[in-house]
Amino acid sequence: PELRLALAKLASGLESFEVPVASRQADESPREQADHAAALELATRSSKYVEFSYTNSVGRTAPHNVEPYGLFMRDGRWYMVGRDTDRDEPRTYAVARMNGLIVNSARPKSPDFTRPENFDVTTFIRLPFQYGTHEFEAVLRFDERASWRAAGLASRLGSLRDDWNYILWTVTARDAAALVRWVIENGPGIKIESPDDIATQLADAAREVALLHG
Repeated sequence: PELRLALAKLASGLESFEVPVASRQADESPREQADHAAALELATRSSKYVEFSYTNSVGRTAPHNVEPYGLFMRDGRWYMVGRDTDRDEPRTYAVARMNGLIVNSARPKSPDFTRPENFDVTTFIRLPFQYGTHEFEAVLRFDERASWRAAGLASRLGSLRDDWNYILWTVTARDAAALVRWVIENGPGIKIESPDDIATQLADAAREVALLHG
């Protein structure tokens, strides 16, 4: 019930921002995401500062003070886009990685900031493995079984090259573990060609899955 209530609040508040919302509900820390997403929606609509501690993809935790500009959902996870006031740059935060979220309660009827007129949250929507701090180039291979899905899964990100019996997809990634998880979730018929160490991680994960399922 709490999640449905939060999503209902978000649906009413996000329509004016033209934020695309996936059909799946939050599947990672649903209770925490529901509470935080509802609070962030209010902060976004009221233009109030938020602060929270955030654990990034490599396990580092740090405090953040942010002007929240918009929210979106991708693959069952909520994300918030805003300007980090300490770093003076726009960033995307996974709501499930936030802790100790506080919305500025001072002068509740007065906005703390002005959202940029040209802000478009859709330009920040990426694939799950593209959020993080360590950027690298990955090459994925779609074999004959999966080649017909390549364009849809690539979501117009990176570049696709048709090589007769398979398709190679070169794309920017920032989270190796999330990339391996994405390939497993969207397989079979997809493998990581490079980087080699992440291809090895995928092979190891596949063996573990095979052992677990006999």
